[in-house]
Amino acid sequence: GQQASALNDANYVLQKLDIQNAKALFRRAHCYKTMNKWEEAMADLQVLLKENPSDEIKKDISHCLKNVVE
Repeated sequence: GQQASALNDANYVLQKLDIQNAKALFRRAHCYKTMNKWEEAMADLQVLLKENPSDEIKKDISHCLKNVVE
């Protein structure tokens, strides 16, 4: 569905065009979260956090970590 399409688009950008593209990383992390792929989402969010340290990203990482532990 829509999530698979968004995930494919984000993967294309990150693999073929710009490995550090913030928008694609954020979208892919969101897709992973909706698919309960918490570790993958956390990995993308950690890359984002290095480039753009924000409280929102930190909260997202904490949310993912909580779900990984459960």
